[in-house]
Amino acid sequence: MKKALNVMLIALMGVALVGCKDKNSTSTEVDEASKKEQAMQKVMTPYVHHAVIPVYEGMADAAMNLAEDMGKILAASMIDPASEDSMLIHNACEHWTESRKNWERSEAWLYGPADYEGIDPHIDSWPFDKTGFDDVISDAAEMAKYSRALVDNTTLDEEEYGLLGYHALEYVLYENGKAHKNNFYHTLEVLENVVNSSSLSTPHSSLYLRWAALLHDIGKTKTKRWAPAVGWTFHNHNYIGAKMVPQIFRRLKLPMGAEMKYVEKLVDMHMRPQVIADNEVTDSAVRRLLNDAGDDIDDLMTLCEADITSKNEARKKMFLENFRMVREKLTDLKAKDYKRLLQPVIDGNEIMELFHLKPSREVGLLKQYLKDAVLDNRVENAREPLMRLLMEKARQMGLSTTSSR
Repeated sequence: MKKALNVMLIALMGVALVGCKDKNSTSTEVDEASKKEQAMQKVMTPYVHHAVIPVYEGMADAAMNLAEDMGKILAASMIDPASEDSMLIHNACEHWTESRKNWERSEAWLYGPADYEGIDPHIDSWPFDKTGFDDVISDAAEMAKYSRALVDNTTLDEEEYGLLGYHALEYVLYENGKAHKNNFYHTLEVLENVVNSSSLSTPHSSLYLRWAALLHDIGKTKTKRWAPAVGWTFHNHNYIGAKMVPQIFRRLKLPMGAEMKYVEKLVDMHMRPQVIADNEVTDSAVRRLLNDAGDDIDDLMTLCEADITSKNEARKKMFLENFRMVREKLTDLKAKDYKRLLQPVIDGNEIMELFHLKPSREVGLLKQYLKDAVLDNRVENAREPLMRLLMEKARQMGLSTTSSR
């Protein structure tokens, strides 16, 4: 992280050159100009002052702000190499975009130093040498050379321009062609989605599900890593985040009992439904999810659906559709498991066979008696204890296994 940020600051050397702006330049004395020159001056003066200079000034101002942002990010990384300040990264991306936008406008004319000082290839070289850039930030000697150039404000060889400028910054600041998701704003959006959800069942889930939304990505601050092949990664951020929940609750003097355990579990599990939704939604995967989440499964699904904040509508629709399939599978499995767990293992057919009965009121009474015992948790839904209960009730009704009707 620290190495990459050093190179980003070197890349800004070219961008910062745009900051050399002259607001006090004077016009050629018109008395000495030819009529052709006077006519050209009448055209060029407003063009330069109302088009060219404002664009360069806007680009320079944004570049200076970007340099300041990168300096802050660098300072933070020197204290903690794994640090991530979403607001700083967001600001840097905004200033990069603003400066780049004005640079694109300026390419219509390329006046002044951008032309005769060779600034254009310095800060806008293309194609960007991604392989060379990755080699530099992995080589201590090369990094030292770039660092000296930064400190001494010296230029580099022309062939090294491909490692500098806007595109080098874009490669590090942005992820897969997009600004990396601002974790702070994303968290607020997830929280808002939870608050607006219609599936909150109890005041308990309403309050502490909001805490789970606030903390669901807290582990990203400690797990952020740069992988050249894929960009920024946050492996196991859910697990690390869950481990952070108790200390956060303790520091904020929040309840350390069931409420904290509930938030800890949801933070830990908030990636599970997404993994299932990304693949084939199988009964076994959903049953394991249901078993691990227990009574909190509905709140977990609400959090996961709220976590879909993509601005890509097609991608968002795909994820929500997959979550709908997971919910349907959960509903089906709940019904099956309810039937499997709460329907007595001794059914009406076996009762009729045991007591030599035909379908009758007595069979119905015995079935309901066993079912009520299971639902009231008076007896385990297992064959042996249910058989003892059945025999006792049958004797009270005057039935025996040897009687016939």
